[in-house]
Amino acid sequence: MENLIHTHFRGPSITQQSHRSFINTASKFHLQFCYFSSKIL
Repeated sequence: MENLIHTHFRGPSITQQSHRSFINTASKFHLQFCYFSSKIL
C-alpha cells in the first residue's frame, strides 16, 4: 500500500507529515464510504 502511494507521489516535495495526513484523510474517507455503503445496502 505504502509503495503504491510513494510511487504515485514520487518526489522530495512530500514530507513525512503530509504523507501521514494523507493516510489519515484516506482512512477517514474509507470509513465514511463503508458507512454510506451499509446505509444504502
